[in-house]
Formats: sequence, C-alpha cells, structure tokens
Amino acid sequence: MDFFWIKLVLGIPAMIVLLSMLVYAFVVGISPIPSSKKAKTTMLSFIPKDHVGNVVDLGSGWGTLVFAISKKFPQSNISGYELSPLPWLYSILINSILRRKNLTIHRKNIYDVCLSKVNVVVCYLHPSAMAKLALKFEKELPRGTLIVCNTFPVPSWPPKQVHFIGGVFSRKIYVYEVK
Repeated sequence: MDFFWIKLVLGIPAMIVLLSMLVYAFVVGISPIPSSKKAKTTMLSFIPKDHVGNVVDLGSGWGTLVFAISKKFPQSNISGYELSPLPWLYSILINSILRRKNLTIHRKNIYDVCLSKVNVVVCYLHPSAMAKLALKFEKELPRGTLIVCNTFPVPSWPPKQVHFIGGVFSRKIYVYEVK
C-alpha cells in the first residue's frame, strides 16, 4: 500500500498547525505555555474563597488556569482572552464539553480588553507584555482589583505578596492590589 496519501492527509494539517503556532508565537511574543499544577493551585489560593465578580485570564492559552477558576468560582463571571487560534479553539472545544456557564472564551488581543469592571486579573505572560499591561492596569482597573501573576511581575509595581513555588526555574507568584 502506498502511504503517500496518508502522509499527505496527515502532513498538510500538521504543517498548518505548526505554521500557525510559529506565526502566533511571533505575533504575541511567546508560545502558549500552560501554568504548572503547583502554580495553578497557588494562584487559585490567592483569590478569596467567597469571591463573586468578574475574573479575567489575560492570555488564557490552552485554558489550564481559566477552567480551574471557573470550577472553583461558579458564582463569578470568568473570561479567558487568547489571540492564538489553536489554543483558543481548543479552549472553546473543551468548554463545549465541560459546559461551564460562568466561563466565556474570547479570541481577542489582551491589550484591547476593557478591564474597568474586573475584580481579579490572572496572567502568565512574558516581561514585555507585563510592562505594556502595567500602563493598562493603571488606567483601567478599579481600586481594590486583585492581580495574580505567574512568574513575571508587573514592572515598577510593589507586590502585596510574592510566593515562591520553586521548581526548575525558581518560579514565583506575584500578587498585587490596585491602590
């Protein structure tokens, strides 16, 4: 049997997926990297147990964190924002299976998201994205908003708390409250 057609049928979609991941890694500055289980658990622990309000995950990637938040806080409105099409589509498909009514996944640039009605922001982004978001946070976030960041801090903002989660890269979780 000639495997040419099988290779072609499997190879073209694989190349499209790979090309899409490379292009969007260049566009957004990094490829989507899921939060580790330890980071996710630690980040969730900083959100008050009785939280009711609007939570956004900026750069929600494959949904690792946003699905955990929507499960732990069913009384809150959770929004995940991801620009890369494949992680976004994956999250949409998973949410169609899980049917989390309090969760909405958006394909949108994080810098275009209105944050004026947000109570909690979570993110795992690269340093230049955090620098750009610092200005957006200052302009848009209401006083008292909780910001929980995986690995990379908000530049020039003093954290309310820093939690060391360790691991290969000695990662930290940074917690901020908008003043």
